[in-house]
Amino acid sequence: MQSDEQHLIEHLNELAECLLPYDKLWPDMLKQAAFEAKALFDGSADIASKFEFVNSHNYSTAGMSSLNDGVVPEACTPHQRNLYQTIKDLLRIYWKQLGRESHNYADFALIRDGAKVLLIPSKIVFRNGVYSTEVPADAAASEQLWVVLRCDGPDITNMPSYTIRHGNTFRSARHEALEVVY
Repeated sequence: MQSDEQHLIEHLNELAECLLPYDKLWPDMLKQAAFEAKALFDGSADIASKFEFVNSHNYSTAGMSSLNDGVVPEACTPHQRNLYQTIKDLLRIYWKQLGRESHNYADFALIRDGAKVLLIPSKIVFRNGVYSTEVPADAAASEQLWVVLRCDGPDITNMPSYTIRHGNTFRSARHEALEVVY
């Protein structure tokens, strides 16, 4: 078992314990996930099975009916952040081990906060373990001026990902899909 795999089990159990006084559903779900993870990681599971397992538990980190729906009290948010980070780290590790697109984060010159950028048509603007999204090839998409709000760290391929804004629209964008204007 890799240390990150052990950390996943620990963080699932720590968050479950922290949530016990506040919630009835999530502690059981998290403990069950930790039990399943230990069985998987202690066994001879291949990388694809490990990736699928961790990715299937990524649901708990975002979207509707997730831990982001307000069930995590402030006292437990450090455990939640640790769990989220470990899930993201493991997905990146497995993604690379599966021979999929992978980058060296340190090779990128990060785009500064506040920079004005354009989206580059036909480039992948978002990628996770399930799907990817390309910038539309039409001129309208590539003519909108966006502002980089922050670098969010590496995506699943270890490429920098940013939060960008155009008017009242916010989105995530990968480094390769952005052209810095000024």
